[in-house]
Amino acid sequence: MNEDLFLKVQEVINEKKPNNSNKNNCREEFPPRGFLQCCKCGKPLTGSSGLSKLKRKYFYYHCTKGCKEIYAADKVHAAFDTLLREIVAKKEVMDLYQQIFKSFFGKTNEERLLEIKNVQAEIDKNKARINKAMQMVLDGEIDSFEYKAIKSRFDMANTTLLRERASLELDKVDYSSKINGCFNLLKHLDKFYHEADVSMKQKIVGLNFPEKLIYENGRVQTPKMNEVLSLICWKPTC
Repeated sequence: MNEDLFLKVQEVINEKKPNNSNKNNCREEFPPRGFLQCCKCGKPLTGSSGLSKLKRKYFYYHCTKGCKEIYAADKVHAAFDTLLREIVAKKEVMDLYQQIFKSFFGKTNEERLLEIKNVQAEIDKNKARINKAMQMVLDGEIDSFEYKAIKSRFDMANTTLLRERASLELDKVDYSSKINGCFNLLKHLDKFYHEADVSMKQKIVGLNFPEKLIYENGRVQTPKMNEVLSLICWKPTC
């Protein structure tokens, strides 16, 4: 999976870097901590742990302001899982955006190699034309001034072609396969989230949900999703 490219693409579209203010909140027990907001007062929720009467450790979220709002961590996480599953990619829109990204970012490796071959063939043709002009001078068919004009013309053309070939040779990234990987992540965002470590989970939350998450009445909601998700996905309303 191309996690790094996926996140970089999201950053560019959002025109911002991931919020690193939550880097000290990374605990496996509280993946979305730092992104949750109290539904009553709007202050951030934080995570804590405690011991039950049976001496069993449990985890919960509560308001930092001192509201009486308190939620079992497993219920909040289950509600967030539901939110991720409800983000459904529309196939026809995904296909369209894949085509747009591929045309914008570049060619497949096979296409790139074929274009290099075609550029080199044109360079060789121009060299052959210059050699033919030289032979015509030796045969008395054209004079030296005509030869210089022909040579100058095809030397300039080859200078441009050599630059194009160099650019193609340097660009060895197969963007097509990486773009496919990114869109595959969008199609299975919930699965990707569960397979990621806690640091990556927080990046996913921060990039895809630019505004705070609100847990209320057993559901996690957000006023706004990432623009990419809004364009290519839809979330059913209840």
